[in-house]
Amino acid sequence: MTTPSHALNVTANWHFSCIYFDTKPLQVLSAATSSGQQSDKPKAVLTLEPPGGEIFTGDRVTLSCGVGGDPAGWKYLWFKDRQGTALPQTDSSSVEGSSYTISAAALSHSGEYRCIAQRRNGLLYSEYSDPIQLIVSAETRPKAVLTLETGGTEVLVTQSVTLRCGVQGSSAEWSYAWYRDGNELSEYKTYSSSRHGDRYTINSADESHSGEYTCKGERTAKPFYSRTSDPLTLKVSNKPKAVLTLEPPGGEIFTGDRVTLSCGVGGDPAGWKYLWFKDRQGTALPQTDSSSVEGSSYTINSAAPSHSGEYRCITQRRNGLLYSEYSDPIQLIVSDKPKAVLTLEPPGGEIFTGDRVTLSCRIGGDPAGWKYLWFKDRQGTALPQTDSSSVEGSSYTISSAALSHSGEYWCRAGRGNGLFYSEYSDSVMLKVATRPNAVLTLETGGTEVFATESVTLRCGVQGSSAEWLYAWYRDGNELSEYKTYSSSRHGDRYTIDSADESHSGEYTCKGERMTKPFYSRTSRTSDPLTLKVSNKPKAVLTLEPPGGEIFTGDRVTLSCGVGGDPAGWKYLWYKDRQGTALPQTDSSSVEGSSYTISSAALSHSGEYRCRAGRENGLFYSEYSDSVRFNVSAVPISVLTLETGETEIFATESVTLRCEVQGSSAEWNYTWYRDGNERPVHKTYSSSRHGDRYTINSADESHSGEYTCKGEKSNEFYSNSSNPRILKVSAQPKAVLTVEMGWIKIFISESMTLRCEVQGRVNEWNYTWYRDGIHCNNTGYRERYTVYSKNESYSRQYTCKGERTPKPLSSITSDPLVPKDFVLKWQLIVGAPGVTALLVLLVGLVLLCRRICRKPDNHKQAHGEMFHSMVNLKDRKSANPVPEDAVYDTISLAMETQCDPTEANSDEFYYTFK
Repeated sequence: MTTPSHALNVTANWHFSCIYFDTKPLQVLSAATSSGQQSDKPKAVLTLEPPGGEIFTGDRVTLSCGVGGDPAGWKYLWFKDRQGTALPQTDSSSVEGSSYTISAAALSHSGEYRCIAQRRNGLLYSEYSDPIQLIVSAETRPKAVLTLETGGTEVLVTQSVTLRCGVQGSSAEWSYAWYRDGNELSEYKTYSSSRHGDRYTINSADESHSGEYTCKGERTAKPFYSRTSDPLTLKVSNKPKAVLTLEPPGGEIFTGDRVTLSCGVGGDPAGWKYLWFKDRQGTALPQTDSSSVEGSSYTINSAAPSHSGEYRCITQRRNGLLYSEYSDPIQLIVSDKPKAVLTLEPPGGEIFTGDRVTLSCRIGGDPAGWKYLWFKDRQGTALPQTDSSSVEGSSYTISSAALSHSGEYWCRAGRGNGLFYSEYSDSVMLKVATRPNAVLTLETGGTEVFATESVTLRCGVQGSSAEWLYAWYRDGNELSEYKTYSSSRHGDRYTIDSADESHSGEYTCKGERMTKPFYSRTSRTSDPLTLKVSNKPKAVLTLEPPGGEIFTGDRVTLSCGVGGDPAGWKYLWYKDRQGTALPQTDSSSVEGSSYTISSAALSHSGEYRCRAGRENGLFYSEYSDSVRFNVSAVPISVLTLETGETEIFATESVTLRCEVQGSSAEWNYTWYRDGNERPVHKTYSSSRHGDRYTINSADESHSGEYTCKGEKSNEFYSNSSNPRILKVSAQPKAVLTVEMGWIKIFISESMTLRCEVQGRVNEWNYTWYRDGIHCNNTGYRERYTVYSKNESYSRQYTCKGERTPKPLSSITSDPLVPKDFVLKWQLIVGAPGVTALLVLLVGLVLLCRRICRKPDNHKQAHGEMFHSMVNLKDRKSANPVPEDAVYDTISLAMETQCDPTEANSDEFYYTFK
């Protein structure tokens, strides 16, 4: 115990008590008696329910704690196995007042339990209660099972019933306790038929025996008692009265009808037998050919007049010991087959298209239980229900008559699931004629008028020369005062002499024939005509294009409006001042509510107004607010070359730029090549408004004449720019050839290759590649010698030209493999005999030419001395070899090879000279 932080002074008449919980000291001061003596501390008392201490898993266990006397003001604490730490409340246990409840006992709940009581002010504790040992068995407590041995759960007064109780899964000797509505039945031994009371028999039931019955087993050995059985509810009622019903209902039956009488007593129908009586009690009806009994029903298959009479029924328990009261009687009257009566609404006369027509069928007597069938033009096939017709009870309604509904109609009635039908009614002829339309027109004035204006409406029945009277309606309400404004005897005109806002609304009219009945002689209501009466309007002027700059040549439209229906208005236009309206000229035109300047000029700049007047010239609107616009000269687009040149080669890039001269407006740009619009794709454009057109990699399709022009949001275009001609040429290609005689090919160990750019005489430097790898030691010369050693003949050779002026480089030549070239010539020469003959012929030609050679033949230009095999192949002359050609040698020191070791070779090559 900790030392208190302050001293407490007491007299001899007081004492202290201390109880220690969880290391926290608590000093409890007990009041002394009036004589100065101390009162005794109470001791808690702990009890267990169920008593005895033996508990099974799943049992509900309640521990109750008390201190005697008044329980108010006490709080209870619960302890298990040791004092000091109170038990908490968990999902399986709960604390309510002085009780601690374990809702479903488990093995973990076994132990020694105590309790203690504490005043709610926390200053006084009772003594601990004596402990109670709780042992929870791993077994489940057996459960009693309650069954019904005889009788039913719903019995009548004086009937008997027997209940039986047994403990589930147990053969041991048990005694049984019986309960009704939770109260133990001590008198059950009087009614029991066995020594252990496992049966509870009620010999003569009365209403006091009704209730919820349960039972449980008890014995002297463990377990001492079972769980209570599930409840069984017993209901005891007074003797019932049978209830008799008739199908079809009503009591009026016709010959041939199928009639069913049903008997019931309420509650559970099981176990009852039904008896039927006609005209008198005592003798039950037998089953005959025309009648049958099935369960609680008595059926007459085809009623006859002999079946008329008063019927009753009674119910009997199958054991024959109990009867219900007789039912109240039902009078059955069987009459001859009736004939249906058909009527038409509206009656007689002519029906117009669109009329609502109702045919009604009746039988007479009670209409309940009848179903009605409708026939047109012939009997036998009933009319179906459609979108334009509906059947409700005894009525067939045509919601909107059409010409196709004309014809002869019948009806008949049936009941009993189609087993009985009445006679057909007499026919009714229906004739539907086209309903004439009332036509409402505007005779004078307009649908939108202004205060003090007049307007006349006229109504007529379309396609009819008959005399009609007319009814007028505004917003669906009939205008009874129309005669005041009408200018004709039959009211076919409705004139408003001086309109005001109260005359606004939706007007309709319809005609009514002077002959009776008016109901069937009414025309269709006219289509509505809406009349709007307003105060004097103010014209509203708008400009197209709106705002911004207007340039010479633009199309400008001024539109004037007064709201509502524009019909019946004439529009006047004013510039710079009111009073004198603008005339129509070559450059301007007036059409309806629009004033159009087809091609704006600088002189059209100014301040414009408009107003509207009725065509009769008696009424004008207010002037509109003014609209000012200025006309400027059309700007010119300028096309410049931003990067690149106008003559380029394939793969090169070029950028064109377009700009509207002398304008600060935001422009979008349209590009054209040879007059055709080019889309400015995001790939090519470098600015938001497309003022640049960039070709990143040109090809010959990009050649052409380029122009551009600017466009504003109002679809106005600037003048087209000056043209720029772009010429894209194909990049020249290098040609790789073999430069040596075809005989030399077979006897030499080297081969000379020559690179030349097609169609170009400019100086080129040449780059050589072997198997795609650049040869660094070639000196950029046009000839290159390869040797058969070191597998050079098996390599692939290419070349390309390079120079300073454009194009900077040529396209790489097609590849050449020396070994494949030699193989090709071997195939050309053919068999060895042919080869020898060709060699001999060539030798003779060469010898002849050397003898006959002129001295000045060596003076030919060096550029004409060399001819490749390709040159020879392309010659058009019949003789592929020049007449003055001779073989000569060239020093190998002039050539450069990829492999430096090849420079020491003694090989030479031949060229044509």
